[in-house]
Amino acid sequence: MRNVTISTGETFPVYPLKAKQVRDLRKKPSEDAFEDVFNTLELAGFDAAKVEELYFPDVLALSKAVTQETFGVEEEEKN
Repeated sequence: MRNVTISTGETFPVYPLKAKQVRDLRKKPSEDAFEDVFNTLELAGFDAAKVEELYFPDVLALSKAVTQETFGVEEEEKN
């Protein structure tokens, strides 16, 4: 689990997807990469209506964090 703080100062806990959720994502690939970002966040438990109201760089930061948690990428250390 990692926390992501977005531009509004709000912090979200981010957890990895379960194996079933990864399989579900692979079963319904989208032609649009941006749609995949929203699908990933929805599967990760983020409220779709709330995500729609976020600035897009924040949406990308959350999606990136979910992907990194799911595939075991270490968090970057901040100096």
